[in-house]
Amino acid sequence: MRRIGRATAWATWTWRPAISTRPGSVASATARRSSCMRPGKLRSRVMQGGHVRPLRLARAVARRLARCFRARQGYAGYRSFSQEGEDMILRSMFSTKPRGYHGFYVDVGAHDPERFSNTLCLYLAGWRGINIDARPGGMTAFRRRRPRDINLELAIGASRSTLTYYCFNDAALNGFRADIAKAIDEAGRFRLTSQVQLETVPLSDVLDEYLPEGQAIDLLTVDVEGMDYEVLSSNDWARYRPDVVLAEELTPAPIEELLSLPVASFMRKQGYDLRCKTPRTLFFVRRT
Repeated sequence: MRRIGRATAWATWTWRPAISTRPGSVASATARRSSCMRPGKLRSRVMQGGHVRPLRLARAVARRLARCFRARQGYAGYRSFSQEGEDMILRSMFSTKPRGYHGFYVDVGAHDPERFSNTLCLYLAGWRGINIDARPGGMTAFRRRRPRDINLELAIGASRSTLTYYCFNDAALNGFRADIAKAIDEAGRFRLTSQVQLETVPLSDVLDEYLPEGQAIDLLTVDVEGMDYEVLSSNDWARYRPDVVLAEELTPAPIEELLSLPVASFMRKQGYDLRCKTPRTLFFVRRT
């Protein structure tokens, strides 16, 4: 029991933030022991028949320390939910905001409330926003897991029209581009499962209707499988000017050629500079 006792004592260490001890303060009456400090529970998990199970102990300690670490850190303990770590770059970009700042985002092509999400990390930090995705039934999970957000099942396009929406067995690949859908299907790894006709609306019309009055937009992130230019061009840039804009760029161009691509050229004309990129995502920052 001495071995498990020592391991328990080490595993149950937790960070203790400074707490006011002024007489009468609510904080001074708050217990300092967090939910991760439960030695008895840890002991019951790693003991079997009076003996320590090393693998169980290692896993339990790792989970305990992870919870303690997350208690210390903002932005969900810096865990990335994006496909290529875009949310960690955003965390750095918004790091100059005051502590406790709760911004607003618009996520076009949101896909899933957690998987490949550029905004979940911000949501967990207290932000809220508008999630938009064309996939039929795709907003059901958002309404359950993102109750603070405005969740819209809509197709965004350059104008109001009817387009064919191509659906795959992996919804992250769904989109309106026939050439991209054909290439994905012929590659053999993913399968085209259905095609549906959807009405598209400009982004400016959606923001006119759903953006809360007086609400500034901190972040616009767009990922619509080759239709990003159409989505960006449908915004009213005179009225809606996010601080940061993310757009997917599937063209495998060298970095020095990125500025000549349609999306980058368009954003430069709107007063945005290309600040950085991941393999598939361009980051634009509004000029002050």
